[in-house]
Amino acid sequence: MASLRPLFLSSLLFLFTLLLVACDTALLSNRPAEISYQPIASLPEGTASRSFLVFGDWGGGKWWQPGSDDRQRLVASGMKKIKDTSRRGADFAVAVGDNFYANGVKSIQDRKWRSHFEDVYTAEQFPMPFYMVLGNHDYREDPHAQIAYHQLVNEHATGRWYMPDWYYTFSDTLADSTIVQFFNLDSQMLINDDDYLSYRYRTNAPAGASQRQMAWLEDELKASRARWKFVVMHHPIFSNGRHGNTPWLIEHLHPLLERYGVQAVFSGHNHNLEAIKPIEGVHYFVSGAAANVNDVAWRKNTLYAHAGPGFLWCRITHDTMAAVFYNNRAKERWAITIPHGN
Repeated sequence: MASLRPLFLSSLLFLFTLLLVACDTALLSNRPAEISYQPIASLPEGTASRSFLVFGDWGGGKWWQPGSDDRQRLVASGMKKIKDTSRRGADFAVAVGDNFYANGVKSIQDRKWRSHFEDVYTAEQFPMPFYMVLGNHDYREDPHAQIAYHQLVNEHATGRWYMPDWYYTFSDTLADSTIVQFFNLDSQMLINDDDYLSYRYRTNAPAGASQRQMAWLEDELKASRARWKFVVMHHPIFSNGRHGNTPWLIEHLHPLLERYGVQAVFSGHNHNLEAIKPIEGVHYFVSGAAANVNDVAWRKNTLYAHAGPGFLWCRITHDTMAAVFYNNRAKERWAITIPHGN
C-alpha cells in the first residue's frame, strides 16, 4: 500500500491541474472574440464639456518590475497625444494611487519626484493640475511627504501636484454651470490594510481614522449639490484583477455611494484596465496600468478588461459622461457613454 501512495498523490495532483486549466479556460472563454462597443459621438458645437485623464500605479522604477520605466513613459506619451487632440483634450488628470514604487518617497527632496513625476509628465506637456490619492505602496516610506508636495513650487517642483490632505474633495464647473464633484479617498486608511497599519505603528498615528473618513464622506455627499459625483481611491470595490474585490469596501462604502447617487468610481491597485457592469447606477472603472501590468479575468460582471498598459479618458457634459480606454500608444480599446440618471 505504501508504494501506491506516491502514484495516488501524483494522480490527484494531475486531476487538480486539469481542473484549474478547465476553470481558467472557462474564464477566458467569456472574453468575446471581438470586443464591440459604441464609439464616442462628437459633441454638437457649443456644448459645454470638461475632460480628464485617469491613470494609476505608475511610478515604477527599474528596481520594481523590468520595463516599468519604459511603459510609464509610453503611457505618458499616449496621454499627451489624447490631451493634444482636438476631439479629445484634457483639462486635468486624476491619479488613483501607488504613485511611487516600490516604497513611496522619503521626503519632498526624494529624487523620484523628478525621475517619475516632473520629468515624465512635464509641465510643458501637461500644464494642468494632477489630483492625487495615496496607494498602499505610498505608505511604505513617508506618505505625508506627498501631502507636503501639494502645489509646491521651487526649482524642481512645478505646483501641479494636488493633494491637500489624506482625503479631500474638489469640484469642476462646466461653462453651462454644471458642477462635477470628486471625492478623493484614502482607501488604505479605510480598510486598515497592512501598509497603513505598519505606518500607524511607526508613527503612533491615532486609531479611528477609518470611521472619521467615512463620517466625513457621508457629510460631504449629503451636502453636495453637484450634478455629477465621482469617487477616486486606490483599492477597487469590484474588480477581476489579481487582487480581486475589496470586501470591506463592498460592505461599508458601496451602500453609501448608492444612497447618495455617486455615478462612477475610479480606482487602481490591480494593474489592468477594467470596466465593471454598473450596480444600482454606480459605474466602476479600474485604471491601474500606467506602468505595471498584471492579468485580469473576464467574468459575468465584466464590461471590458485588458491586461496591458494604458489609461482612461473621460468627458463630462450636462447630460452624459463618456469614458474611453486607450492603450499606451493612444489606440482606442473600448468606450462607453453613460447618460445622467437625473
